[in-house]
Amino acid sequence: MPSSLSAFEAIARAFARLPRQEPATQPAAEIPSLHPFEARNIHQDLPPKVRDLFDDGYYPEATFEAFKYLDKTVEKYSGITESGYKLMMTAFSETSPKLPLTPLKTTSDKDEQQGTSSFSLAACWPFATRAGMSTAP
Repeated sequence: MPSSLSAFEAIARAFARLPRQEPATQPAAEIPSLHPFEARNIHQDLPPKVRDLFDDGYYPEATFEAFKYLDKTVEKYSGITESGYKLMMTAFSETSPKLPLTPLKTTSDKDEQQGTSSFSLAACWPFATRAGMSTAP
């Protein structure tokens, strides 16, 4: 029974007998690499600060700045001078929203409005207690 070393030597010698291939004459086509924001279809209107923090590896800070931007954007378009919980619940209310996303006629319309309210609230809630949530983006 051959030893492990003998088996390895046999494989190495067999490999050495394989014909050598010349390198390709044309370089492989370069595949353009997308920034993670483009690859994931992240909204292009986020402030440059968000992308800069992300690129530098400051993911929690980038997330904070992105949700601060969301909070300020909802405040701007809704005309409500609140932030966090009060802003999201009022802006996306399913009964009389400042920012209606659907006609609010069917159950599905109302569910979508309520879902947006809940999502926006859940997204901004963890950041609402951090200092600076109400500062301009």
